[in-house]
Amino acid sequence: MKEKKITKIEALSKLPKKTRVAAYARVSNAKDAMLHSLYAQINYYKKVIQDNKDWQFVGVYASSHRNQRLERRVSATSRRFQSWKN
Repeated sequence: MKEKKITKIEALSKLPKKTRVAAYARVSNAKDAMLHSLYAQINYYKKVIQDNKDWQFVGVYASSHRNQRLERRVSATSRRFQSWKN
């Protein structure tokens, strides 16, 4: 019978765990200028988080102080954020 050769492969060290990070953006109302500001905030913080190699981007929570229409618009994102927290 032929002798089998066994090669032991050393385990790699554990990869560092990335910090899970979410962005939060808020405006006081849903006027067009404020919506522009909200989207600018979202894009800026999303890029900052994604550019950090030690962070894992998990989503954006965005809200408006007084406008339910805007709240509905971002509610899907907010629900996603809530699910990522767990």
